[in-house]
Amino acid sequence: NRPLYDSMKLRREELYGYLKTEPQPDSAIRQVTSRMAAIEQQLSLNNYEHFRQLRSFCDARQQDKLDTLIQRMGKRNQRRR
Repeated sequence: NRPLYDSMKLRREELYGYLKTEPQPDSAIRQVTSRMAAIEQQLSLNNYEHFRQLRSFCDARQQDKLDTLIQRMGKRNQRRR
């Protein structure tokens, strides 16, 4: 995921760089935000696949604990926003 996070950082810097531009380049802004959305989608898919694979290594008791942990992690991320 590190390359994706690095790419997201670059896109964010590119996006906020447009604040200095007049007139605001609407099409360029939309293009950057679309790329950011695609990166976010790939990150979510990567994380989902990681936990799916991890869960496959667990027995039933461990799966229950992992499911609880993942749910708590999701709620924690919601509070940060």
